[in-house]
Amino acid sequence: MVDAITIRRPDDFHLHLRQGDQLTNVFGYTAEVFARGIPMPNIMTEDDPLDEGMRSPPVWTASMMEQYRRSIEQVRYQQSHDAARKFESLMSIALLDQTQPRHIVEAVEAGAIIAKAYPVRKKLVRLPSPSILAGPVGEMTTNAHYGISDFRAPALQPTLQAMSDTELTLSIHGEKPSSCSLDREKDFLTDLVWLHEHYPQLKIVLEHITTAAAIGCVNSLGANVAATVTVHHLILTIDDVIGGKLNPHNFCKPIAKYPQDQEALLGAVVSGLEKIFLGTDSAPHLKENKECAQGCAGVFSAPVAMQVLTQLFEECGVLPRLEPFVSEFGARFYGLPLNNDTITMIKRPWVVPSVLAGGIVPYMAGGNLDWQVEGVEVLR
Repeated sequence: MVDAITIRRPDDFHLHLRQGDQLTNVFGYTAEVFARGIPMPNIMTEDDPLDEGMRSPPVWTASMMEQYRRSIEQVRYQQSHDAARKFESLMSIALLDQTQPRHIVEAVEAGAIIAKAYPVRKKLVRLPSPSILAGPVGEMTTNAHYGISDFRAPALQPTLQAMSDTELTLSIHGEKPSSCSLDREKDFLTDLVWLHEHYPQLKIVLEHITTAAAIGCVNSLGANVAATVTVHHLILTIDDVIGGKLNPHNFCKPIAKYPQDQEALLGAVVSGLEKIFLGTDSAPHLKENKECAQGCAGVFSAPVAMQVLTQLFEECGVLPRLEPFVSEFGARFYGLPLNNDTITMIKRPWVVPSVLAGGIVPYMAGGNLDWQVEGVEVLR
């Protein structure tokens, strides 16, 4: 009977820290637990006080990335928790139709480790005016109005080659905008195969996978292709979103799929498949912007991520495989040193709060969990 476990401090290779007040409110939930994380570059949300119809481009240049890094660092310096003050943000830029090889080189020189691609339906016209959209687009996730309309477009190939040459990882929200929401990930896999065949040295991460098809595809490709999986996709199916009453706090993109997909994801993770590692896609939204007629997509899992994972691995009888999944596989893929700090989880039941400070509802709000974070030991 295990009642405590100490492992290397984990990494979160896909999360959303937002900006402004939301950044201040949510930062500690990640930084007090995880040693490192990759904040996604689509930092604007429907929660931001913008005029109706306005959209702001994501972080897509080195200078924008530096500005966002400074915002995160300012919040980090204000933390009282030793572990949070030591948190390392691994920076990203958004990959757009307009991105040129020079933007890639400049981003790498500024410390970016990924360029995040969001597939969109329409080709974009120019930046940075918020009125650049040439008609409706398929928004794959929060503020994904800007992105890649065609990975095979001739104009994009020099940029992809620059990423391969500079070893900047291509991080993809792998959904095809023109497909039905339940088929978008599966239909995108042909593009993933094409990218790997044409750029075999390019590191690619298919983010927050949700299907058995994605597992099979990633596993069939070379060592340069990997995937992240979230906490909630290891548990949820489409029925947990719309099977009974609508649960907006389980609504995310990609949307949770069929039971056989959830079972395949969990099976791959607990079996120790090294090409799949943790990226929580923890995505905070205000309660009123989830519980409304046009609710935002996103699950805020940061406050419960390690607690849920520990319970899940214990229930599957593979608790020793937790550490590689959260602390080793991703670091090795990105060529990062393993963390020296440790985190201790203790078996002590608790109830997840129904709402957090700042007006954000966490994943599994009101639910019972068996494990808690006892503490993080930080080496000085």
